[in-house]
Amino acid sequence: MLFTCAQSQLADGLGIASKVVGSRSPKKILQDVKIVAGPEGLEILATDLEIAIRFRIPLVDVDRPGEVVLPASEVEHIVREIGSAMSVTMESGASPADEARVVIRFAEGHFELLGDDPKDFPELPGWMGGSVAIPRDTLNTLIERTVFATAREKTRYAINGVLFDLQPGKLQLVGTDGRRLAMAATEIEYSGQPSRAIVPTRALEQLRRLIALEEESEIALQFGESLFSVSASRAELAARIVEGEFAPYQRVIPNGFEHRIEFDRGQLLGCAKRAAVMAPHESRTVRMEFGNDRIVFRSYSSGVGQSEVTMPVEYAGEPFEISLNPDFLIDALKVADRDKVVFEATDSSRAVMLRLGDRFEYIVMPITQ
Repeated sequence: MLFTCAQSQLADGLGIASKVVGSRSPKKILQDVKIVAGPEGLEILATDLEIAIRFRIPLVDVDRPGEVVLPASEVEHIVREIGSAMSVTMESGASPADEARVVIRFAEGHFELLGDDPKDFPELPGWMGGSVAIPRDTLNTLIERTVFATAREKTRYAINGVLFDLQPGKLQLVGTDGRRLAMAATEIEYSGQPSRAIVPTRALEQLRRLIALEEESEIALQFGESLFSVSASRAELAARIVEGEFAPYQRVIPNGFEHRIEFDRGQLLGCAKRAAVMAPHESRTVRMEFGNDRIVFRSYSSGVGQSEVTMPVEYAGEPFEISLNPDFLIDALKVADRDKVVFEATDSSRAVMLRLGDRFEYIVMPITQ
């Protein structure tokens, strides 16, 4: 194999691939990336057997087609340090005795790496094309609005990901950790059968990195029995669907509220951040007291101190108070796209609804003593 390409393109591909490989896997081959040089350019492949990616680099001078398997961390580090103004030449198999040795050349010198046998690299799943197409920016927004609310504990299997709920004319994403729930939806051109898939959080974080590098306006989604796959102009990604039943989220959506307050998003975010400073780490709690056209945020940390933050609002209803995790407010307000957001509540023991954008709703359970 022998090819030359721009350092920046190779660094992008290896950077994406290195986030997928199983860095702590006992199988060395799963800590590798596979680089394939052919008539149409390069393909960089990586997998940890749960997520797989194929990243394409078309603008490459390939003098001798071939493939190599290299340790992901080392080859990515090497290419990153070469410098974006340079080109990179990679060669293997210069002689039968050097089949496993890969030479990486650049203007100021070269590196040598020992590779593994490409035959040992796992087969990646095939991509069958998308059952539904969605604008790139729309998909990125839907993920951003829901992935932050997913469970991070590995034992929470069915909510360690975002539910993709595909219906005729609509795609809705739902993320929850059992204490909060984020829902974001968009209209799409789709008239097929309904499909549902719980896509792992790690896969969606990787997908957002791909979207940032993508040039085409649309991305295709494919819902399979055990795999969820994405096809774009520069890459394909496949992820094993999270097993289990997603929480019946429709049941926790309240039917009505007694209190409705409209906030300036920036003001509410700022007050929540200031109140959170004194919220104890072991039990993140801020009490919000509503009444007399104002809200008072109170937090107290034993042995440390307390805070009181006042925010004027247009509210003339009956006074009430509710305790929430301030981090849950902050997370959602950061990704809201409206200057004005709506806060709806009934009392201190029932769920709160925040309406944060077009088809973007967020439910938070209160903290009760």
